[in-house]
Amino acid sequence: MLELMTVILIIAVLVASVGFFYVSAANWAQQTANKQILAQMNTALESYRTLGGVSQGASPLTGTNTPSKSKASSAPCEQGLPLAIP
Repeated sequence: MLELMTVILIIAVLVASVGFFYVSAANWAQQTANKQILAQMNTALESYRTLGGVSQGASPLTGTNTPSKSKASSAPCEQGLPLAIP
């Protein structure tokens, strides 16, 4: 009976330690992902500021000119309507 209790105790300690390391790794992964997203957002914002904002015919995500299919596709910008981001 003592041996069974010892085995159960060892398994409980192992499960608890694995849980602790899993939570620690998950927190680290979330922080790393947040830092990467923040760096990308800072780069995009700096590009936006450098270009002086989004002009007509420019992509709001990349700041580069995109080919328009027709003159009507840029009309919402001129009318003050919100742009649809694909």
